[in-house]
Amino acid sequence: METKSFQIVMNDRAHDQLKRRAKLMGMNIGDFAEHLLSSLEFRIKKAYEIAAVDPARHDLDDQFIKTILLADKAGLTEEELNRDLKDIGQTTRDTEWTPNVRL
Repeated sequence: METKSFQIVMNDRAHDQLKRRAKLMGMNIGDFAEHLLSSLEFRIKKAYEIAAVDPARHDLDDQFIKTILLADKAGLTEEELNRDLKDIGQTTRDTEWTPNVRL
């Protein structure tokens, strides 16, 4: 896999913290950022499973990411996060229409 150099604009303190965490893990910043993204991707996949929604849709990615990040910030328990994810899935199913012919 090809690697490239990128510049990412971020807060100085956030960058310093990212460097510290990467160093703690014995990684460079890029590798550490890739691992963080991978972790988020696994959590999104799990969110689709918990919400009982087909992950091929991808239309709920933004809602799931926001829910996960806000749950982390608020310190929600896993059960509380799962409840919120299930609510998103239920809301999605409630708005779907299934054709039905009654003669």
